[in-house]
Amino acid sequence: MRNPNAITRRQLLRGLALAPVALASACADGAETSSADAASDSSADASGSSAACLPVGKGAAITHGPVSGGATSASLSLAVRLDGPALVQFSATPVGGGEAVTSSCVTTTSANDFAAVCVLQGLKAATRYELVPVIDGAPQTSRAIRSRTFGPELQPLNFSFAFGSCCRYSDDGGTTTSQGKVFEVAGSWPEPPWFFAQIGDWTYPDYAFAKNGLDENGNNHTVFPQELAKAWRRRLTDKYPLRKLLAEVPLAHVWDDHDFAENNAHRDVTGKQSDRMDALSRYIPTYPLPASRAGAWQKFTVGHCEFFLVDMRSQRTDIKPAIKTQTQADGTKKSSLEEPAGHTMLGQEQLAWLIDGLKTSKAQWKLVFLPVEINPRYDALMQEALKLGVGLLIEALGDTWCGYVSERKKLLDLHTTGAVKNMVFLTGDAHMGAMLQREAQCPPVFMAANLDITQAPIIDLVEQFGVPRETLWPEWSQDSTGENTIGRVRVLTHPKPQLICESWGASGTLLHSMTIDAQT
Repeated sequence: MRNPNAITRRQLLRGLALAPVALASACADGAETSSADAASDSSADASGSSAACLPVGKGAAITHGPVSGGATSASLSLAVRLDGPALVQFSATPVGGGEAVTSSCVTTTSANDFAAVCVLQGLKAATRYELVPVIDGAPQTSRAIRSRTFGPELQPLNFSFAFGSCCRYSDDGGTTTSQGKVFEVAGSWPEPPWFFAQIGDWTYPDYAFAKNGLDENGNNHTVFPQELAKAWRRRLTDKYPLRKLLAEVPLAHVWDDHDFAENNAHRDVTGKQSDRMDALSRYIPTYPLPASRAGAWQKFTVGHCEFFLVDMRSQRTDIKPAIKTQTQADGTKKSSLEEPAGHTMLGQEQLAWLIDGLKTSKAQWKLVFLPVEINPRYDALMQEALKLGVGLLIEALGDTWCGYVSERKKLLDLHTTGAVKNMVFLTGDAHMGAMLQREAQCPPVFMAANLDITQAPIIDLVEQFGVPRETLWPEWSQDSTGENTIGRVRVLTHPKPQLICESWGASGTLLHSMTIDAQT
């Protein structure tokens, strides 16, 4: 892999020559800036906005990032965090040469934890760029990264992308199982993925604190803005190999329970949703978020594929009221699943957004990132767990779509009725890899849920119940001896439209591949 910090002298000089013009244009458009600190400039908002793009000049240095994301065919967003106030911009030059483009300017302040998200517009489609952060007018070539724009929307396109969830790491003593080897594997592929989708459980900040999920002050990381800031800094540390991948490709991200709040989190856990949304928007570049700020769901398009990032925590209700347990005459306890009024996984707003988006999509492929498991074959296992009163299994399955069957039916009906063709579910959370080919009752499912976390013994457990793994995952699944994986999907147009789903192990081995043919 090419050194992301390298940039030619010709590219740098060209970018600096164009910077004053772009800077003037950005300022004329009302680009973001502020004084040295929001505390000393009442005109600055939390993002660092004010009337003019003025260097601060206090020698601030980059501590985290840059990270690119929010990629389209003509734009990129870049997030970076500094150790103090400064004016931040980015210069983008096509790899191999070309005209440079300079981003909007943003001033970091203590109010935004000295973090900034800058936007690059007017970029060329399907082009890789060298991206240099410019701090108070000084290019920081040692922190340069590369990223790319996407191909024209709704046009046939061959490309690949990577995804996965569950990578437990913190820079304060946390441990990993493979030390991020899967990200090095992704970096060794002959063709870099066009983007990486991290779909939740990113470094487990609730586990990173010293005791019982609390920090040294006794605070859960979701309660106060400063605790969220600490969690996101851990997430974006340079010490973890994920950083190498993010120095080459744009990021797409939506949270799951362990980065939203805590294990099996729902909308009523501690902390303010507004604080979580502020932190998400501050530290990473996202696609447009809902105007209601009710959650982090997003969508974007690459060629003839439309992607939906689904937020399965912000609006979900607690599963506990839906589990009814009764003591039998013989003293045994049996449970049942009875969904109460208002029981929801996605909430009305997000569910309507997702179903409407899938129905009206003009893309050939509709790929839905679901941070938790949706495979309906697990329902039989859920019923057995309820019958036997196996609390641990009921809790685990109840956190998936098995605990929200009425709402799941509305989503699966899009497939079973033929209302939406070529829908694919890409899932996480379960600490294993698995695949399910298209069936009458369910679209194809590809799970990549063990980027860097201890392998779950789910398959071992269900087989102890006398349930063969093929009953749940007839295509492929991992047991507790499996290795960490990262998912890759190759989108092909010739000789016919196909998706090639690949599970790559931390050893660099292709563990399993599943081909999905397009429906006509």
